[in-house]
Amino acid sequence: MRLAAACFVTADPGTIWIAACLRSRHLCSLHRQLFDEVCDCAGMLRTVDIAKGTTRFCISSRIEAEATRVLSQLDAADLTTLPRSAQMRLVAELYGELNMVHPFREGNGRTQRLFFEHWLLLNGLAVSWKHVSAGAWIAGCIAAVSCNYAQLKDIFDSCIMQIEEPSADRDYD
Repeated sequence: MRLAAACFVTADPGTIWIAACLRSRHLCSLHRQLFDEVCDCAGMLRTVDIAKGTTRFCISSRIEAEATRVLSQLDAADLTTLPRSAQMRLVAELYGELNMVHPFREGNGRTQRLFFEHWLLLNGLAVSWKHVSAGAWIAGCIAAVSCNYAQLKDIFDSCIMQIEEPSADRDYD
């Protein structure tokens, strides 16, 4: 069910191809493509410790190991074999975990959302963020800091849908 050979996402500027194996290299490549023109450190893992409010993200010396751990779980997961509730729970948990790694100094949110869009496409799912409010999204990410993934799970359940396979009987004229 892997769609990697045919799937791509257009990002301004240029086209971002979906790798069949979603590892740190792909995450860094997305970050570089998104922020190359505005950030000197685009595509590079951060080397300083950062926090937002009272939330401290992964210490810089552990970013590579923690990103590898989360991305290995993500890469090994086959969402197509799980019931919907378990799919959304896993998506929420892995999103929350990678968010806590926060591998870049800036641009983690956009990069991570695009990365997850790629992962979902590889699993026959698509996401539409247009009805997700910024307030609900931020609240869900904050709750996930304490491993409370319920809000993120509900958000993902509302914005992720199954990609329908084209019907052989369908007339495409």
